[in-house]
Amino acid sequence: MNNKKAREEKALSKELERQRKEQIRIAERKRKKQMGGSKDCLQYLILMLDTRIVNSGGHGVAIFKACEALGIQYITKEQTVPFSITWNRQVTSINVSRENQVETMKSEQTEEDVLVLLPVADFVNFVQNHKKCGSELGGGPTLTNYVQTVKQHLPNSFLSFVVIGMEKYFRDQKTKVQRKHRAAVLSNERATPCTYSDQGSVHRLDIEEV
Repeated sequence: MNNKKAREEKALSKELERQRKEQIRIAERKRKKQMGGSKDCLQYLILMLDTRIVNSGGHGVAIFKACEALGIQYITKEQTVPFSITWNRQVTSINVSRENQVETMKSEQTEEDVLVLLPVADFVNFVQNHKKCGSELGGGPTLTNYVQTVKQHLPNSFLSFVVIGMEKYFRDQKTKVQRKHRAAVLSNERATPCTYSDQGSVHRLDIEEV
């Protein structure tokens, strides 16, 4: 009788151990997916989009469509840094209790990567201030100053800065110069395209020097 009970207990113990290992394997496979071990990892990402990108940046709709196409969840929320995008990842943690029970806990962890969108007007202003540095005109905050400020707010993040719309800005500036030149010719005045640079526009060479 005792031998039979011992065999049953041993069989039960083996079955419980098998179930425990299977639970751990399932949880580890899921965690591997969540951490980028497969193409399915995107479904565990949550994109945190600063409200200013949606309200005044004009890029919200395009970002929403891209997220939906990739199966990424997104939330609009005011971020520490204006016009920034951060990511949270849903992860599963495994814990084995004293009773040898496998417990899985779901949580969110913030990714280290941060994308900062710079409005064209702000970027142009940074470039203009950079051009004034060292001159008697003085200057306000430059791109370098701004990057340093962002790093102070997010010291442990990998930062990427993107300016969207510069090509349109250059096209608009070119159109203004052409219109001024045309008007000058029609009025028999000498055209002075460089006037726009004096009035605050920037050129590709200015950007390369920042």
